[in-house]
Amino acid sequence: MHVAHKISFHETSEKDLEERRDRFVDVKPIDGTQTHYHFYFPSEGAVDIRYLTCLCVPCRKEQWQACVNKGYVGVWKRQQLQTVRAAGVRKHNPQQSKRAHAIADSLTGEEAAVALYTSQPERAGECFWLMKPSKKTWCVAPNDEHTCPISKETFGPGERVLQGEYYQQVDDNLYELRSDLGVFSVPALMLRAGGAAEKIELELEDSGLQNRTRQFYRLSEDTATRIKDLVVNVFRDEETAE
Repeated sequence: MHVAHKISFHETSEKDLEERRDRFVDVKPIDGTQTHYHFYFPSEGAVDIRYLTCLCVPCRKEQWQACVNKGYVGVWKRQQLQTVRAAGVRKHNPQQSKRAHAIADSLTGEEAAVALYTSQPERAGECFWLMKPSKKTWCVAPNDEHTCPISKETFGPGERVLQGEYYQQVDDNLYELRSDLGVFSVPALMLRAGGAAEKIELELEDSGLQNRTRQFYRLSEDTATRIKDLVVNVFRDEETAE
């Protein structure tokens, strides 16, 4: 009887690799990553490497010592990972700003919504809020300043500012556009999604209310998950705020 073995693999896109490479500057590179092509993680902080992967029966069962192709694929060599977390976080800050500016560069001022990081969410477990831009981002002129008419936050010369209306979250992924609160000014550096690269689409939802002046919008679950992924795993706001 022939038994078929299912072999699983995961292909990571270049985009995912690029945006996550910053996460791993906290760990020094290990010897052999350019000559060895099979990696096994036996415990936290350790990695075994060998020249090639092997699909013999013992290896598929992770019975490495019984590998029948040792002469071709080599034997495991243990490497220890060395963390350099403090230096890694410092290196990440410029990348964080670069990504935020890239989003700001792509904005036209006519987007349905952009996402901004917040450390003080209205709802527990959230890490961003939505804004409807009223125009493109702009920089405060030299020898000048700008004050948000709502929050009274002041922006100095050269600071990049985004203005727009606030979406209030009223339920899971359900938002109400609060034009009645006025136009807010926020730092463009707080941008986490929106624009061409990370477009945010909202679907107008029937509120079922007689007062049709209130506008409710639904953010898709996939988009909400993506924004949280950007905040936590790409921009790493919680880490860089420590």
